[in-house]
Amino acid sequence: MYSLNYIQQLVNLLVPDKRTNSIIALNKPAFNDLQNVHDNLFFTYKQIQFLPEWDGTAQPKGAKVKYAKGIYYNLVDNNTNPPYDTTTWEMVSPNFIGVDNRIKIRGEKLILEYALNLWFDTTFRQPPSTSDIYIQIEATDNLVNFIFGYYNIQSSTIYSNISNGAFYSAVPTTEHFGFTIFVPIAVHTALSSDTTVADNIIREFANNYVACGIKYKIQTY
Repeated sequence: MYSLNYIQQLVNLLVPDKRTNSIIALNKPAFNDLQNVHDNLFFTYKQIQFLPEWDGTAQPKGAKVKYAKGIYYNLVDNNTNPPYDTTTWEMVSPNFIGVDNRIKIRGEKLILEYALNLWFDTTFRQPPSTSDIYIQIEATDNLVNFIFGYYNIQSSTIYSNISNGAFYSAVPTTEHFGFTIFVPIAVHTALSSDTTVADNIIREFANNYVACGIKYKIQTY
């Protein structure tokens, strides 16, 4: 189903004595449209698309380009309109990575590094080499706090001169981060000259895959 050839199906559907070049040519445009719909659904939408960014040059009918992270299909000849023009372009997928690849992305360090570099058009490198966008896991402190439970068995133990947990007169307010995403400053600035806006663009993607409750920083270098 995924590699269905509609032109071959056209030939197969015709009785042998009707499989002439003229009859095939007459029906071919309609089957080409079916082929495009099929390919857009089962290939372009499903698989990662390494297509050129739309650059304003005239595009032939049927061409596909990447624009604003999405994939667009050209509906007319010599099209110079931007892809957001819905009269001459059709969005095939809002995400060029493709659904088959997106479901494989998780919050693990190496996988998230790969996804971040893919999304922001930077270079991913396998360890021990360092990718353009890379993640550093932050150290954790092992300080155990004193626990007040509803029942004795749920609480920490305290003696006259020692307890089995750290006891504070006030709750510490130090913010802890699980990891840091390091981004080349040129890449960060290209997203926006406003640091907060650029950070939010990165977070908009990363937050899809970072486990709930884990906080992280973004830092340029």
